[in-house]
Amino acid sequence: MTSLLRPIALSGWTWSFAAALAALAWIATAPPRPATPPPPSPPPPLVLVREQVAQSLPGVVALAAVVEPWRRTEARAALDGRVAETPAAEGDALDEGAPIAVLLPEDRPARLREAEAKVAARRAEAEAARALLPSGGAARNRVIDADARLAEAEREEASARQAVEDLVIRAPFPARLERRIVESGRWVMRGDLIAELADVSRLRVRGYAAERDLPLLREGARARFEPRVGTPVEGRVVFIAARAEAPARTWRIEAELPPGLAPGQVGRLVIEGPARILHRLPLSALTADAAGRVGVKSVEEGRIRFHPVRLVGGDGGDALVEGLPERLRLVVRGLDLARDGAPVRVVAVP
Repeated sequence: MTSLLRPIALSGWTWSFAAALAALAWIATAPPRPATPPPPSPPPPLVLVREQVAQSLPGVVALAAVVEPWRRTEARAALDGRVAETPAAEGDALDEGAPIAVLLPEDRPARLREAEAKVAARRAEAEAARALLPSGGAARNRVIDADARLAEAEREEASARQAVEDLVIRAPFPARLERRIVESGRWVMRGDLIAELADVSRLRVRGYAAERDLPLLREGARARFEPRVGTPVEGRVVFIAARAEAPARTWRIEAELPPGLAPGQVGRLVIEGPARILHRLPLSALTADAAGRVGVKSVEEGRIRFHPVRLVGGDGGDALVEGLPERLRLVVRGLDLARDGAPVRVVAVP
């Protein structure tokens, strides 16, 4: 009987199992732990905006340009010979027909006198033959032959006279002698360059326009050339090329200017066009989207909106653009803080 009341010995795994049951019972009866709240969302980025209103501005095209003489030419020798004298010096203002260089005459005047005498003789023969016309058909044949000999003599006289005239190389129009190639004593051949001349009684300024500017350009439009050094000069457009020049696909534009500037001066040609509805905005307000399009950002109903624009000009740190609505809330600071369509907070600035 005593052996029946002895305590039962429990193994180690039995104690472990009992402890696990006790822990599960405590977890089941313990009160629930409160849930951890999610972290607060960051506020939308802050951007600065200003009210932007379109303006009606005159269309303006500005081109890099260079001044040129109204026209240039090269004086060349019309026959072979030695230069006898050069009455005109570089820089001289020449009237039309003024001599630039004179060749030694050699025997050309004598040939002209011979040709003139021959014409006089042939003319006398032709007149005598006509006087015999009433005598019959043979006289008519003599008239035809005499007239042919007279015509040949007149051609020889004209050639000899032209050779004498060509001894003097002259200015073909009023011009400035820019460069004289020959000096007295030099032998020249027909076609050799004698001098270079430029008409600077008026000037032309040449520039090249992009395709986007063509709708604003017209012949007769007012233009202003602003040289790098000197005072701006008013003029007008006189030429717009009908086709583009490769490889840049630009169109040559020329304007007429009064005299005063030096050929070769460079500057900016500003051409007035018809009025356009444009926005003047700071260059810092321009940005680009993922596709590389240039534009600006505005805020509409609390969200960013991207507007592609076309840049048409600018000055003094401002840009002139078109392609925007008449009014918008333009983002001027914080362009990189929010993408298109993202919510933002707004602070208005003047």
